[in-house]
Amino acid sequence: MSLIAGAGPQYTDLEIGGNYSHWSVSARVQLRYKLGHASLVASYEKFTSAGSGFFLGANTQAARFGYTRPLGRTWVFYGDLEYSYNTELQLPEAAIGAIGATSYNEGSGGAVFRKHLGRTYDFFAAYRFGELAFNNQVSFAGLPGPPGRISQRQIGAVGVEWHPTPTRIE
Repeated sequence: MSLIAGAGPQYTDLEIGGNYSHWSVSARVQLRYKLGHASLVASYEKFTSAGSGFFLGANTQAARFGYTRPLGRTWVFYGDLEYSYNTELQLPEAAIGAIGATSYNEGSGGAVFRKHLGRTYDFFAAYRFGELAFNNQVSFAGLPGPPGRISQRQIGAVGVEWHPTPTRIE
């Protein structure tokens, strides 16, 4: 088991949409636990972010839970759940992204199956579902279309990764 914890001040100076200076607390806690062959990780973070293109800065709180387990000698399963809550730092009149909202939640979950193909190649198949929900109907600056509040997305991927063996350079 391992525990990582930290906290400290964070200063943000935004100059887009007017001058805005902001002091806040930034903190992180992460707990890892090995259970037999499986591995669990849970984390929580609080920080000031860039706002993901929706806001000109946001207070963000994010939580994550992950699970990893080998399935035999060459297969590995990885799954995770994530959630974040974001509130804007600047006033709505300074918005360039999501006009009409003052906060949004984002949640997602996914799974990856990975098969080792020798020492340097991996095959993987992955799926992820995510949902983004604003507190009010929003329209995006400069983009046509009706306002909305919730957006969902599903992503699937299949591929092969190459991991070359390290070469020492002297």
